[in-house]
Amino acid sequence: MLLAVAAATVRVLMGGRYRGLNASVPSGVNNLVGDPPSRVGEGGNRFVFPGILLSNANHVLNKLDELHCIVDMHNTDVVCITESWMDSETPSSVCNIGDFNLYRRDRSVGQGGGVLCFVRSRIHSHQLVPVLNQPYDNDFEIMWVLLRPNVLPRPLCCLIIGVAYVPPWYNAEKLRLLKSYFLSSVDYFRSRYTILDL
Repeated sequence: MLLAVAAATVRVLMGGRYRGLNASVPSGVNNLVGDPPSRVGEGGNRFVFPGILLSNANHVLNKLDELHCIVDMHNTDVVCITESWMDSETPSSVCNIGDFNLYRRDRSVGQGGGVLCFVRSRIHSHQLVPVLNQPYDNDFEIMWVLLRPNVLPRPLCCLIIGVAYVPPWYNAEKLRLLKSYFLSSVDYFRSRYTILDL
């Protein structure tokens, strides 16, 4: 299963429900919807998809206390942040929210932008970089993280999360290239991992 998280939609489809923070509403507990859906697989085995939170932080460093409280209160497993506003001079250690691994992709030029993903340390995870046949603009603010929770339904071997920020100044040509990059990345991952559907 491939879960694509896009800042433009600011929501995540999980088991037929939308979960996450709506960026147009001030962040807080009222913006969270539902619990992680629990399912029964073949043979009566139970599995729970990780709880995912998505937010456009617009500078995450000054919102870490609020983020930490929301994550603890709702037992969130994966936190995807767009517009992190972090750069190469900002150490990852200043953005720690406890028992989480941090993955980040900072904007390479200019201020703002950037994406990051916190994954609870009990979930095996690592950042993925698709190896594509054609060269793409390295400035796309998109990051892929592979998750291997302890229990998943068959034949699912992993979950792949894509965290993307699409700046408002992208023109039609840049959006076309981004779409092509996104689809090529999905094809690359589908050829290497068991993915049920998109």
